[in-house]
Amino acid sequence: MEIRISKIKFISPYADGQSKTVKFEKVVPLDDVVLEAWLVDMRPGIIVRFGDEICIVEIAVTHFTDQVKKEKIRRRGIAAFEIDLNSIKEAFTFESLTRLLFLAPYPATWLYNKLIEDIAAKDEEVYSIAVKAKEALKRSNLAASQARELSESQRQADKFQKYRALPAQAKLEKNIQVLKISLPQMQLFSAWVPWDDSFGVDRIVWQSTVLLFIAKKVGGTKHHYFSPRSFNAEVCLAQLRYCFEITAKIKDGDSIAIYKYLKHLEDMGILNCCGRKEFQLIVLPEKWRLLEPRNVLTG
Repeated sequence: MEIRISKIKFISPYADGQSKTVKFEKVVPLDDVVLEAWLVDMRPGIIVRFGDEICIVEIAVTHFTDQVKKEKIRRRGIAAFEIDLNSIKEAFTFESLTRLLFLAPYPATWLYNKLIEDIAAKDEEVYSIAVKAKEALKRSNLAASQARELSESQRQADKFQKYRALPAQAKLEKNIQVLKISLPQMQLFSAWVPWDDSFGVDRIVWQSTVLLFIAKKVGGTKHHYFSPRSFNAEVCLAQLRYCFEITAKIKDGDSIAIYKYLKHLEDMGILNCCGRKEFQLIVLPEKWRLLEPRNVLTG
């Protein structure tokens, strides 16, 4: 008497896992066969022995092995597979049975096999290690990113502190140097606005800082074409509060001064107000130095 032993194939449930066939199908001679013998609290369909191996074989026609029985088999650690005979139930003959059991593709599924269990445990371990490694790398990258952000924040804070400590005239000179415009040109950009004394310096000083903010925030493109880019007046105000000692005589005097100055730049054709305190840069900073007295630049 012989039986075909189903191939032992492990299919990993993980995308990066490795599926593999451990043992191929084989037909083995049987040394012993026991039908429906009780094993304490369960009764296997067939118990077969070949050499030193014992295996449970379940036969399924319309009803398949339930989870409770599978768990009992697993607890005992006995290899077990199930053969599905449903395909021949309507035309059952010994010939069709022989063909299904030995010649046709084998409709057998392992219910329990220690080899598969061991490989699955190893696969899960490898997957767990990989997940932990990815999480550790993610945490490391996050920590490095946070450290860089903190370093950049500190650098910016130091930069603002140094700028804030400069005398007003030094701030003006630095601004027009970076902007690459002359003092007369800067005077053309400057204008009286309500509460323009809110920053503790002459209006031309803080207004040159506003221009520098705009140039660095949204200007400076080197393309031959230019798509307007926007900024918020409140962001500009926040930066100026870092740079100057606020001396506004009324609440939000500095905010009013900033907004009115940006509206002045809109009147010059430099900016366009596109929403509540939102402004778009229309004229590139590199064109600002082309501005001549009494010539309002519009494009």
